[in-house]
Amino acid sequence: MPLVGCPRRGPPLSPACRHRRSLYRARAVAPKCEASSSSPPPLLTRRLSAASLLLAVLPVPASSPQLPVASASQAEAKEAEGESGASEGIELERYTDQEQGFTLLKPTSWPKESTKTAEVISVGERSGHGGLTVYEIEYTLDSTRGGMKRIFSGAFVASRKLYLLNIACSDTQEKPLDSETRIVLEKVLHSFDSV
Repeated sequence: MPLVGCPRRGPPLSPACRHRRSLYRARAVAPKCEASSSSPPPLLTRRLSAASLLLAVLPVPASSPQLPVASASQAEAKEAEGESGASEGIELERYTDQEQGFTLLKPTSWPKESTKTAEVISVGERSGHGGLTVYEIEYTLDSTRGGMKRIFSGAFVASRKLYLLNIACSDTQEKPLDSETRIVLEKVLHSFDSV
């Protein structure tokens, strides 16, 4: 039997086949609901209530096995019993979203797949315009996208807002960062100190 709504391939149907086909279409179309009835039919109501009971009883698996999801009461019960993720070798941090009403247990460190290694070269802090404290970090980053990079970062807080500056420059062994470019990048980083 061909599917309703799918184009038919092949020679045209005879008039007798067309009549049978129209009967199949008539059976496949659901009856229209009356606009005046505000409540669903009793059979549908029973099905919906049975489905909702089934969903309430069956456990729903977490969407990602790496991030176990627990309700706040389950997480508090585990803490009270003294259970933690440290026994498995993974230290877990609890994140609770009060607005959405869930608790998420996640690893405290989560390395990105694109980052192979990172090495801090220097960390500093200086005074900017108006007494702002500006934090500067320089580090190298070996990533799967783009190879070795040198990153110059600056950060400060003003008017309850966090301002960040990240300058990334290629720093491979074949073409290392030259001193002139480094001086220009440091000047840009040092100019980042006012709103």
